[in-house]
Amino acid sequence: MLRIPVRLLLAFLAVSLLPIFASAEIVYKVTPSISSDHLSIEMDFDVSVSTVELQMPSWLGVYSLRDSWETLHDVTAADEAGNSLPVVHARGDTWTISTAGHRRITMRYDRPIPRARFDADQTASDADSVHYGSQPIYLYVVGRKSEPCILELVVPVEWKIAVGLRAAAQERDGHPTFLAKSYDMLVDNPVTMGSYVEEQYQEHGKEHIIALRGPAKNWVDQQRTLQMARFVTQIETNFFGEAPYDLYVWHSWVYEGPDFAGGTEHASSTEMHLSAEEGPNALQGMAHEFFHLWNVKRIRSKPLGPFDYTQLPHTGALWWLEGVTDYYSMLLPYRHGAWNRDLFLEHAVDQINEVRENQARFEVSPYDSSYRISRENPNNYKVDYYPTGWVLGMLFDIELRVRTNGKRSLDDIELALWNYARTISPALTKMRFGGN
Repeated sequence: MLRIPVRLLLAFLAVSLLPIFASAEIVYKVTPSISSDHLSIEMDFDVSVSTVELQMPSWLGVYSLRDSWETLHDVTAADEAGNSLPVVHARGDTWTISTAGHRRITMRYDRPIPRARFDADQTASDADSVHYGSQPIYLYVVGRKSEPCILELVVPVEWKIAVGLRAAAQERDGHPTFLAKSYDMLVDNPVTMGSYVEEQYQEHGKEHIIALRGPAKNWVDQQRTLQMARFVTQIETNFFGEAPYDLYVWHSWVYEGPDFAGGTEHASSTEMHLSAEEGPNALQGMAHEFFHLWNVKRIRSKPLGPFDYTQLPHTGALWWLEGVTDYYSMLLPYRHGAWNRDLFLEHAVDQINEVRENQARFEVSPYDSSYRISRENPNNYKVDYYPTGWVLGMLFDIELRVRTNGKRSLDDIELALWNYARTISPALTKMRFGGN
């Protein structure tokens, strides 16, 4: 029998397995322009097939389809030696590259970053910072969204960076580098970078960052913002019993305006517009987005993840996922003394009146108002599922309390859903977007 020295065997295995491990890593290098009005993105990945397709999501978290691919320009590809490869724009959201037997491909393209067009533009950048998230930035390799991704940010050394991804042990070429377990995790982590205003706090053993940008970032009461964020974190994490993330980021566009906050939820962060005048409405908006960590991002309908980014997901449960979330964003702060009974009841009356004033409620069910969203009806179909779900959540809560003589409430349903989600997928409770 032929005997092979162990060192030679290990060397052979290392060389032969290298393409396997390398192919499971897609690198995204993002470079903001000097004017911060666009990003240059460079993708680097191994290939083992003759043709690869790349797509830009048409759907990304909000309940509408967008032709985001239309904003891409200067799309090019090169092989490992830097030689150009032909890129065919096969259809609106798809680009095709013939790899011609090459082992590694570099894809380059530019993507505009919007500046603020109105006061509450949560996705905008400003003169001091760059932000992106809700609008798709990253192309993905079709059929390879489950592979690990590396995010490299080519920014000045003095820039701060806020992102809910775990930092890599080593930087790439001196640039801040972050890890994501998959494309889904990468794309669900907005990025704020530059000279934004930052606050930090720890709660339940987890790190939290508040990144403030926008025209009123220096006018807002930073300590009040910090207190409100910490309060929301405390009461909602106590309610569910655990925080399902390692690092959480409040990406906040701050503008001068009356008391308000709202935004788009992510699995370890939120993108918010936040008024400099912070009061009960701003607190409720923060409570709403943070509650989505559980209700939407982890307690969710099957169409809401994993995603087909080419299609608008349809679910009849948005009245629960959004409306009941809104109910708890008012109820939990009330329980912990953020506002009095009169304010809570006043808000309840407003929600009831909004539902009653819409006669379409007699022809469109809460399910249909959720399920029948489309490009033309991005947030609801004839009936707004936010106030509808708020009122239904309150009615269910009252009914459960009455029928059980106060022994059960809607809390039991929400917590049972969370426990069920953990039972069928334990990874949900550890959905950290950094490889932990």
